[in-house]
Amino acid sequence: MALKKTIRTSSNVDASYWTLFFVASNKQSKYIEISLAGYVDEPTRRAVKADGSPEYLPVDTASARITNEDYDKLVANGPSPSYADVYAYLLTKDAFAGAESV
Repeated sequence: MALKKTIRTSSNVDASYWTLFFVASNKQSKYIEISLAGYVDEPTRRAVKADGSPEYLPVDTASARITNEDYDKLVANGPSPSYADVYAYLLTKDAFAGAESV
């Protein structure tokens, strides 16, 4: 699962394939930390070397903290949201408006 949307990164490179690589929920403080990796495209993300390690690193990463009502919505079905729930949440935010879930 990933989000497909071209976003110009701080290094002036377009990343169009965004994947979650970290999701952590803190029930006591009521927040969720997320981190995304942005790749040029899906084939770049999936390319691996002969030893199985990634051929390419992400061109950018982004992190966010989800709090308050958004936190409550994401943990309504359990103590930690699924990746699918987090991707659906990201689609409602300006940064990923118009993105395609792939």
